[in-house]
Amino acid sequence: DCHLKLNAKMTEFAGYSMPLTYQSHTVLDSHNWVRSHCGIFDVSHMLQTVIKGRDRNQLVESITVADVHGLHQDQGTLSLFTNENGGIRDDLIVNNTKLNSIYLVSNAGC
Repeated sequence: DCHLKLNAKMTEFAGYSMPLTYQSHTVLDSHNWVRSHCGIFDVSHMLQTVIKGRDRNQLVESITVADVHGLHQDQGTLSLFTNENGGIRDDLIVNNTKLNSIYLVSNAGC
């Protein structure tokens, strides 16, 4: 595995083995490099969900902090899944599509 060859610190998440950090780079090093160059985020562990139906906006607004009604067509926003107590469960991306659906991208563990 290329990550292990690069001395990555690996962790398990939702059944996937994912690199967290690399021995030769601090988190700050990685942050600065991506900000000044380019970075790729592997989304293969992410769950993609399409929600259709008349009450789709209300449903998504009941489980996230997103203002779905305020999104234009083909516009998205970073949001948070909330738990029963209103606390943060995880982050996700909420997209209002021109296909009369809501497209969510969340961690597979949610």
